[in-house]
Amino acid sequence: MKFIIIFLLFLVSSINLSGQWYYKKYHVTDIDFLAEEQMHESLSKAKIDLLGAGLVAGAGVLGILAGKSTLKRGLGEDATWLEEQLGSQFLGKTYISLGIGMMAGGTAAGIVFLGRIGNIRAAHDRNFKPEGYLKLEPVIIPGSYGHSSCPGMALIFNY
Repeated sequence: MKFIIIFLLFLVSSINLSGQWYYKKYHVTDIDFLAEEQMHESLSKAKIDLLGAGLVAGAGVLGILAGKSTLKRGLGEDATWLEEQLGSQFLGKTYISLGIGMMAGGTAAGIVFLGRIGNIRAAHDRNFKPEGYLKLEPVIIPGSYGHSSCPGMALIFNY
């Protein structure tokens, strides 16, 4: 069990799941300060990282399947000397343990990268609206006297 936890911690630290990735890479304190090219670059990198996390999780599933197969069928005829000395039970349980760790790490990283992709797209849509953009949205208009407010509508047009 300790091995699985140590492996997961290593996996998470190796994928670089820092919370403020934009500060580390671009030295800005808010994602809204990124230029459009930087956002496109960050989005493509996040997509590649998401694919890598999916591959790690998929490799974990394959490890689990290999471990179950080793436990069920035993070692094959082409087993090495070391595999024969360790035995099929030990190898099967080791494959399953590593597979569970990789699957959990890949899934956690995938969730982080999905959130990162969503944040980048939301920031891009907030800051770089296309020409001819028209939006009608409800707003609350604060009053200057008596701290009152009233509902209203805002028309936003980007030209």
